[in-house]
Amino acid sequence: MAEQFGASREAVRALQTKGRLDVQKCNGGGYPVKQADCEVLKSGLRTLALLGEFSVAQLAEVGLSIEPAVALLPAERSAPNDHAAPEALLDRRAEAFAAGEDFASLDLDFHRYVANATRNPLHVSLLDSPHD
Repeated sequence: MAEQFGASREAVRALQTKGRLDVQKCNGGGYPVKQADCEVLKSGLRTLALLGEFSVAQLAEVGLSIEPAVALLPAERSAPNDHAAPEALLDRRAEAFAAGEDFASLDLDFHRYVANATRNPLHVSLLDSPHD
């Protein structure tokens, strides 16, 4: 894994020690990732953003390209009683907008609800990483 991703063996061991990476040695001698913590993804994205490896516009473009597909998942995966919460969030956001109030946090709450409703922690991590 270290060679494949350009990471040092020490970095891989450090991630294992911190409980951020769970690897198991396979018969071929490599270390396929068994499970990775989403915090690793968020931390990596924050680091790349701080280093200027991508712009806010590029991040927004990725979000806009993923968002339509993500929006479909809760409809497939949620229970019927899960639908009241997003409607209430949208109503509060619309009221704040109509009153000329800042509705950015309500908008983020709605998008976070949708990401959580996908039941996929990567969607939550990708949404939260720029806001952490």
